[in-house]
Amino acid sequence: MKNYLIIDNGISKMRRIIFVLFLTFSSLFAQDPNWNSFITFPQYPSPYFSDWERNPDFGTFNLNYLGTDPVEFYFEVIVNVDGYGEAIKGRTAMREFLSGPQMQVLTFNDISDWKSTTYNKDLERIVLQTGKLPESSYSICVTTYAKDGTLLTDACTDFDIALPNPPQLISPENEGSINITQPTFMWNIVSTPPELAVYYQLKIVEMLDGQTTFRALEANIPIVTAEVPTKNLYTYRLDDYPLKQNHSYAWQVQATNSEGVPISSNEGFSEIWQFTYGSPAGEVGIDTLMLIEDFAYLIDLDQLDVTDNNTFLNLDGSCRMLVKGIDGIDKFIDV
Repeated sequence: MKNYLIIDNGISKMRRIIFVLFLTFSSLFAQDPNWNSFITFPQYPSPYFSDWERNPDFGTFNLNYLGTDPVEFYFEVIVNVDGYGEAIKGRTAMREFLSGPQMQVLTFNDISDWKSTTYNKDLERIVLQTGKLPESSYSICVTTYAKDGTLLTDACTDFDIALPNPPQLISPENEGSINITQPTFMWNIVSTPPELAVYYQLKIVEMLDGQTTFRALEANIPIVTAEVPTKNLYTYRLDDYPLKQNHSYAWQVQATNSEGVPISSNEGFSEIWQFTYGSPAGEVGIDTLMLIEDFAYLIDLDQLDVTDNNTFLNLDGSCRMLVKGIDGIDKFIDV
């Protein structure tokens, strides 16, 4: 992690965030019999810096001094990232125990007084651009030195940064048929911190004979490219390119931030689904009905017998209700 700088204050915030990076239950390495230390930290912390700032105390550095004499000391922190090498190296100002024994449990807010810091510029650019740490394996070591440079104790730990899952498509169902002129496309949301807005990039292309869905999306001119901020559905508009009778289409969604940078695994891309359009005469074209905006929807209505009585619709058959959970997990109920 060569840049933990995604923060306004640059170095000062990077210093604090960097400390937070060093935890996950590490081994205990004591070089001086009067000293020992260890680190605790989750194995899979959030990749988003905003989460680290919001919860600064989820990791700790534990330092134990068993002697009795006054002692001055400082910390050196080194972060290594697979693919980037030594990402950050920093040294704190001098500290002092006036007597012992003493034990300290420190958070990154307690150890942000960096005296000097070096960091990888390439990683800094990535983090500043995306607001997150790159997906990789990380290792952090905190070494405690006496004022004269004598090694007192060191502790190291490993952890992994894994990005959230990409969007998962919901409707229209894969390889299904639709018979309405304005279908609604739906997908699961990507779980991110609340202050990070997700922009969903929807792409729909017509498939040619013999094409795979992947090849169609790669090679064909899209009939729809739409950016959908924060919401996880798109209803085909009257001014969109008309769907053709008995033609097949491929579609996919990509999750990005406001700058167009992917924010999930798989470069933000969902799987690729396809559907066939056919509109038999006399049928009413709806497949999704909003019950409560951004919360509850009836979906798969194209599987029902629908009759338009001018003032209301008769729906006969079974469908599903989609309920958007506050935890970001969509729930489906057969109705």
